[in-house]
Amino acid sequence: MRYLVGMLLALACGTACAGRAPWEEYDKLIKSAQTVKSEGPALFGDSVNLYTGATSFAATDVSIPGNFPIPVGLGRRFAHATDTRNRPFGDWDWDVPYISGMFSHAEGWVLGQTAASATANRCSSVTSVESARPPSVKIQSSTPVRAPAVEEWEYWSGYRMVVPGGEQELLLATADTRPRPTDGGVYPWVTNKHWHLSCVPNLQSIQGGEGFMAHAPDGTRYRFDWMVARPSDDLLKPVTADGTVLQRPVPRDEIRLYPTRIEDRFGNWVSYQWSGAQLQSITSSDGRQLSFTWENANGFDRVAKVTTNTGREWRYGYSDFSQLTSVTLPDNSSWSIDFRALWGNPYYSNEPEPMIPGGQARLQDKALGCSWMRALVPLTRTATITHPSGARGEFVFQTIRHGRHKVPLDCRWPPDMSARPEPDFEPTEDTYTALIPARFDVLAVRSKTVTGPGLPGYTWTYDYKNVPVGSWNEGCANCPPTKITEVSGPDGERTVNTYGVVFNENEGQLLQVDTYAGGTLLRSSTTTYLSNAAAQQQSSFADRMGVSPQVRLDSFSSERQRPTVFSSVQQDGVRFDMANETFDEFAQATRVGQSNTLGYTRTDLTDYYNDKMLWVIGQVAKQTNANTGAIVSRTDYHAASALPLRHYAYEKLQQSLGYHPDGTLASVTDGRNLTTSVTDWKRGSPQTVSFQDGTRKLASVDGNGWLTSLTDENGYATGYGYDAMGRIIRITPPAGDEVPWNATTAVFEQVGNAEYGLGAGHWRQTVTTGNHVKASYFDALWRPVAESEHDAADVAGTARWSAKRYDEEGRTVFASYPRNPHVDGWINFDDASLKGTRSSFDALGRPTSTVQDSEQGPLTSRVDYLAGFRRMTTDARGIKAVESFQVYGQPSYEQPAVIDAAVDTADKARTTIVRDVLGNTREIVRGPGG
Repeated sequence: MRYLVGMLLALACGTACAGRAPWEEYDKLIKSAQTVKSEGPALFGDSVNLYTGATSFAATDVSIPGNFPIPVGLGRRFAHATDTRNRPFGDWDWDVPYISGMFSHAEGWVLGQTAASATANRCSSVTSVESARPPSVKIQSSTPVRAPAVEEWEYWSGYRMVVPGGEQELLLATADTRPRPTDGGVYPWVTNKHWHLSCVPNLQSIQGGEGFMAHAPDGTRYRFDWMVARPSDDLLKPVTADGTVLQRPVPRDEIRLYPTRIEDRFGNWVSYQWSGAQLQSITSSDGRQLSFTWENANGFDRVAKVTTNTGREWRYGYSDFSQLTSVTLPDNSSWSIDFRALWGNPYYSNEPEPMIPGGQARLQDKALGCSWMRALVPLTRTATITHPSGARGEFVFQTIRHGRHKVPLDCRWPPDMSARPEPDFEPTEDTYTALIPARFDVLAVRSKTVTGPGLPGYTWTYDYKNVPVGSWNEGCANCPPTKITEVSGPDGERTVNTYGVVFNENEGQLLQVDTYAGGTLLRSSTTTYLSNAAAQQQSSFADRMGVSPQVRLDSFSSERQRPTVFSSVQQDGVRFDMANETFDEFAQATRVGQSNTLGYTRTDLTDYYNDKMLWVIGQVAKQTNANTGAIVSRTDYHAASALPLRHYAYEKLQQSLGYHPDGTLASVTDGRNLTTSVTDWKRGSPQTVSFQDGTRKLASVDGNGWLTSLTDENGYATGYGYDAMGRIIRITPPAGDEVPWNATTAVFEQVGNAEYGLGAGHWRQTVTTGNHVKASYFDALWRPVAESEHDAADVAGTARWSAKRYDEEGRTVFASYPRNPHVDGWINFDDASLKGTRSSFDALGRPTSTVQDSEQGPLTSRVDYLAGFRRMTTDARGIKAVESFQVYGQPSYEQPAVIDAAVDTADKARTTIVRDVLGNTREIVRGPGG
């Protein structure tokens, strides 16, 4: 019985074991591998920019856990519609960090005002904004002597860096750039997210010139020194010649600098091995490895297979036109992708253009001078993607023309390359170009529908309202400063998102979010950001982190630091406010005030540990409540490594930590001075844990990061086996006990026929321990909608079956009572005659009612949310309880302050819970109701 005793002791640990160490997470590793992870409605990796409607798709196919955070894995991304098929996955890109720009094919990535004086010292040669730009180039012409120059702002779009956390623009550091690393290095480039870039003298690829070393604010360094150039769309430059407007192409390449090495401050590294434009492998100092197999089809190089050093494979399939159509996982399940409709010109109709005297002309949208654009036709395009779970996402897109207000007007007209210029010839305005555009087109999502086995079909729609035409800085004094994107959900809930549209003032800022249930407003949230005027008056942090060399780009979002200074929520008749009152030099809020119209207020202070030598930014050193002066938490850090050494709660020592040279945890000493040591880290888990009393816990971790064996302090080992996707398929209990414990086996498989109302293609998990058999049946979002279990020795007599149904957010809206299908009859999971409990939720996700079937009929309890931020619960007998809450800057139901039970009855009673400002209970008073 020793195996059972060990399990019971683990369960008895309870709250006394609060604050879990890494080795105490072994059970979570096991549990997560046993449990099928439910997928939400974003399982397709779709992400919508609600400001414009632009939608991207991203998926991480393989990721190997490691002893340090630098990833060894591979993700892929589809960011926008294009004809390009020369990406690593055809029309999909990969999630590998890079720095890039769009350059002339003839000149490449060089800097200088003219091609003759250009230099490949693309990092260190910058002394001004002008010197940080590529040169102007000549257009292609049969008479090159008369060919005008194409300025760099026309064909080039600045420098961007794509790293974990998103895309950032590279800025030229100036005298106002602060703070800076204090390690003595020279950093000519910076981003507004506090990345600083130094120079690498030579590339490792065959091209000449410099690369970049990017210093992340967590102390990690990215060495970008492998150049890859891929052809991109030509720029069509309008010119005039002999009274005619011509479109002359400027061939361009997208040039990227990829990393060859990423290294943290402890010397741990991840290395990228390249051959030309092909990534051959990713390896790490802790033994992780990915290898890439490439293929060439119709002149396009693309990834065919990715393999781990443990033998697992991901295979990629393509159409005849080099579009990614499938991704096959190690268990032979697969993604299916059909983005064909997004190919070609996604903006305009392909119908013939109307004839006018003298020939054909393009239909023009002339709503804004110096910004004529091709007229839009209200066409839609549909793309689909199917998850391995069987869920199918259908996305409908339409081109939306967005405008910006108060844009500086600098109108350029096409140069004349005639042998004898005609002074009376004036080109039409469709050939004019604004230096800074006031309008732009986006292929925006209009709807998303999720279907699949067991799903009723969920649809979200996106409506773009009050979209401005655009205006120049002197042309629209009274133009509305905002626009709206409205998202409507499957159950009638709506969110109305209000964004700023004023150039260099509030453009792109989310200003207000209103949440509706049908036509009823439930919550209104507003956000105020640091204004331009206030930014110039404050001195805590730099207003402008650097300067973009590309004058056309939106400097407001890329150069300026504009943190949130105030946010407010209106809900249930109460206003909740949060004010970021002060900031440090990194624009981190250091004093936050919270209040509401109920009268609750509190102010909290945060001190950060920012190590400028190692460039490790944003770790919290101390949190203090200003109302009481209590130091809620404090952390001491090691000066040489910036790792936390000691944690305190209310100035009482909780933990002391020690580390190995590679930064992994070596020991934990608790407040009682008891030390636990951990060694032999592999794939992010320690394999040996030694306790103060001399006992040890041993783990075996394989190359995938899967726990294959766990030996407890008594020497009893439990073994674990996995399928190709890391799901547990076998648990072998310890041997040598008086009781021969049965092994547990599990099978997770896709089913080709219908079961319990689930269509073909759903998934089923069967878990067997001895005679106990439990089967779970999953819908297309991998949520268990039916469960059955029985004793194999008496199936008909012991069978128990139940069903569940969910809403689009994964909340349980129906749970049936258990039944024996051999006695009560077989039934589908979505049959309306099933008896059980039904739950409803409002648009904020709050429960609103529960209906339980009983012999006496439905028993209904409900929850109403009253003015004054009160919650009233009415049980099935009609007896009511009303709660009021202690709450501060955000709505929260976690801390009841007054509970009035059995109101409107003779048994009414009131419970008052007195808490201090930190939420600690000081007194509980119960008496007659008020």
